[in-house]
Amino acid sequence: PRMIKRAVIAGLPSAGVNVHDINQVPIPVARYIIRNSDAVGGIHVRLSPHDKRVIDIKFFDQYGLD
Repeated sequence: PRMIKRAVIAGLPSAGVNVHDINQVPIPVARYIIRNSDAVGGIHVRLSPHDKRVIDIKFFDQYGLD
């Protein structure tokens, strides 16, 4: 997932998006940070807890909702 995360972080600025890397945090913490900051959205990348061959990518709005 680290390579996917780095690709997202590298690609978004080319579309004019400001990126803030909050490192490795659980999804509830990511939701809290998004909701309580000036972020207008977020992306969370992790290995699936059910299958280590699958990468989960979650997109959140400014309220931390999917």
